Amino acid sequence: MLLCLSAVAGPNAANITLRMGDRFLVRNTPFDCRVAQVGSGIEVACAYDNPRLTAVRPNSYGVAITNQFAGIVHYSTATTARLVVQRAEPKIRRKPFPAPSRRPMAFTLGPGESAPIGGTDLACGIDGVGKGAGLACLPVGPYSSSIAGAWGVLLVGNRAALVQYRGHSSVVAMKIIKTQP
Repeated sequence: MLLCLSAVAGPNAANITLRMGDRFLVRNTPFDCRVAQVGSGIEVACAYDNPRLTAVRPNSYGVAITNQFAGIVHYSTATTARLVVQRAEPKIRRKPFPAPSRRPMAFTLGPGESAPIGGTDLACGIDGVGKGAGLACLPVGPYSSSIAGAWGVLLVGNRAALVQYRGHSSVVAMKIIKTQP
């Protein structure tokens, strides 16, 4: 299955730069994302939360991405996660996005908005999907282009997916999909 998607919004979008410790929710969805320092670098981890957005839904799938890998995570409980599939990212030749010098904050992003992740080559963007929204996070190259062969993560509807970019465009092939039970 081929899709077109971009995590870098157009020139009229209200972009923010996220940093370690930030949290962002996706408007009109149960998606809850956090930016944290892990052993493989700065990670963006996104999960399906309960209806009150206070904890991860047990027995659900989420996604995680760093400069080194993209993966799908299974949450057996609200506090227990296991990486069930991952793919290595290619080496990207660009300076990381600068990290803002502010305290960690919480944000809500909606369709058309994107957020580079400070200290990484990653960006996350939100696109409208039906009455809801979908989330994509991916490594970006110079001039905000996608990287041929790079892996991105996608949360849309009840699916968590790994997607692979087909060149310097927003065309991707969905490679691995996990559906929420």
